[in-house]
Amino acid sequence: MISHGLVENLSGLKSSVTTRTGIGPPGDFWLGDMGSLIPTFFTTVISGFLLSGLLFLIAFICLGVLKLVARREQALPATTSL
Repeated sequence: MISHGLVENLSGLKSSVTTRTGIGPPGDFWLGDMGSLIPTFFTTVISGFLLSGLLFLIAFICLGVLKLVARREQALPATTSL
């Protein structure tokens, strides 16, 4: 025979597991309704691309500045024509 406390614990476990697997009350964070999941995914992807592009831009600017500094230290012209 199962005690009453064990039944309560199992029912609480069941509700938390089903909520996290996507079968839960409306408005639950773990529900994964596509109405809010897709825009969140796209905004995350777009912001990721923007941030990575910004980081690459900063890196190329820093490399250009370092190149100019190195040329000036060697007394070479900033631009060379072949």
